[in-house]
Amino acid sequence: MAAGWLDEYTGAYLVNENPKIPVLYTLPKVHKDLSGGILVSAHGGILEPLAKYVDHYCKSSIEDIPTCLKDMQDFLSKIHGLFLPNFPVNFTTIDVKNLFTIIPHNVGTEAIWIWLSECKKQHGPPIEFLVECLEFLLNHNYFRLEFFFLHTTQGDSDGISHGASLC
Repeated sequence: MAAGWLDEYTGAYLVNENPKIPVLYTLPKVHKDLSGGILVSAHGGILEPLAKYVDHYCKSSIEDIPTCLKDMQDFLSKIHGLFLPNFPVNFTTIDVKNLFTIIPHNVGTEAIWIWLSECKKQHGPPIEFLVECLEFLLNHNYFRLEFFFLHTTQGDSDGISHGASLC
């Protein structure tokens, strides 16, 4: 707050006075094999407000990248306006599996740095501050599995607020 990037209201929002411990669990996927999706529920965690803060400023800038697709509806709306030539065209699709969990922290933060630096409408706190917050989140993302506390050293969990910005 001393640097002027956070007002009093935002500073108060970032303090979670009654945090919950993030917990690992699996979510069965009825449309896939029996392995299920592994999630970390960070809802109510001590870092959730900071993760939402970072995601708020990163998401709008990243969604403006021409190659960014939010979902299938976004893809369909983008190809609807394309001019297709009069000869046969082949479309190729990919299904990214476990993207959140395979992005190395340094690669993800470097990509965020580059995208925010190139973004024309980036607003809010300085990019350096946002990236520093993101690095803090990635390096302090502890969760509980039964009686053990674990730390993710690569990638991010599906249930983390700032995960969307990394993808």
